[in-house]
Amino acid sequence: MQERPMHHANAVFASQSRSKQHKPAAVSAVKTLLPHCTADTPLNDAQVIAVTDVAGNLRELVLLALGAKDGDEDCMHRLGSALGSEQALEGVLDFFSGEFEVE
Repeated sequence: MQERPMHHANAVFASQSRSKQHKPAAVSAVKTLLPHCTADTPLNDAQVIAVTDVAGNLRELVLLALGAKDGDEDCMHRLGSALGSEQALEGVLDFFSGEFEVE
């Protein structure tokens, strides 16, 4: 097997690094997944932003939703104030407390 000169490898690496820098940033999981974490209509942008303010990640949102579903008033208030409507709140609570089948 023929060895390539080191300067060729460096040039390839530099070229790959430059091409990665010009790629657009990946779409965030929050904007992609969070709007659909409801059993009702998808959450709008304002609701997604508000939810991320009260729950820093998906795990925190699950715990907050399950706490609210179990009757924890603090969880209910935090999530309800972020979502802004009873219908949106119920949709999120139903989503995280429902059972799903994967076929």
